[in-house]
Amino acid sequence: MKDKAYLRNLKRRLIAFLAQNGYNRPISEQTLAAPGGKDFFYFFEFIYRILNPKFVLVDNPAEQVSQIFVELNYPFRITKSSLISPGSPHIWPTLLAALVWMVELIEYDVAVKQQQQQMLEEGFGSEGSFDEAMRGNREEKLFYLYLTNAYSKWLNEDDDNFNILLRI
Repeated sequence: MKDKAYLRNLKRRLIAFLAQNGYNRPISEQTLAAPGGKDFFYFFEFIYRILNPKFVLVDNPAEQVSQIFVELNYPFRITKSSLISPGSPHIWPTLLAALVWMVELIEYDVAVKQQQQQMLEEGFGSEGSFDEAMRGNREEKLFYLYLTNAYSKWLNEDDDNFNILLRI
């Protein structure tokens, strides 16, 4: 995490994502050089609300944010103590990478949903045996989309929505 070019790229990706999604606070590479604690939590809250629109950040958010990274299966541990002073030079690069990881989750989710919508509207593609087998068969396309949606709910342990899908 000491590669300056890599960190600069992370900062640019975060700035671009925040700007494209309507982040309403000032942000620049200078802001991301050593953000204050509140800045990190503003970034986190904004990004996580895209994943969970009902999310509310508590007054002392370190424990809550640490637990959310665990729930998201973030591959590295984000401790409560690291969130006490997130802008410190030895902590910030790790937290910046974690925020960009969340951004990548959102971008992946958006891409999958767009592809599913496109599959419904246009078919599965123009080449390949699977695509050709599915072409023109709306019922199979819908069943495929149902399975991918149900599997996603099951993987995310979204039991209420998974059980609703099972009844369909």
